[in-house]
Amino acid sequence: MKESLTATLPLPSGSHLFHDHHSSGGAAPTPWLASLRQFEAMDARIIVPGQGPAQYDKTSLKLTADAFASIIDQVHAALERGVFRPEDVQAAVNVDAIGVQFTPGASAPSDGFKRWVSIVVRKVVQESLDGVIRGGT
Repeated sequence: MKESLTATLPLPSGSHLFHDHHSSGGAAPTPWLASLRQFEAMDARIIVPGQGPAQYDKTSLKLTADAFASIIDQVHAALERGVFRPEDVQAAVNVDAIGVQFTPGASAPSDGFKRWVSIVVRKVVQESLDGVIRGGT
């Protein structure tokens, strides 16, 4: 029986995936989440992130997608409640439970993760102002 292409070759993920390293968040969060969900649906045995070592399971992929989804959902919930000041929107988002999972044994998310969350929150607010429709969450 012939194996699928994604089951036999590494899946290069560019900078889509994190593993103990967080990008500056240069991409738009909603489309980024959509591409992460597409990666999740693939039957890949090896995922090659843009930063860090190859991944042999989908743990980091799922954590990254979960972080994006949670941030997007929490920002939109805050905006729907009438929270608009940037510092108030930032304060309304809490993904610490996901952040600590990127560094096993840590009692709090890393400063790098917190900076990344702050950037993504700002970008999700901007997406909302630009009329980007939530999807993939």
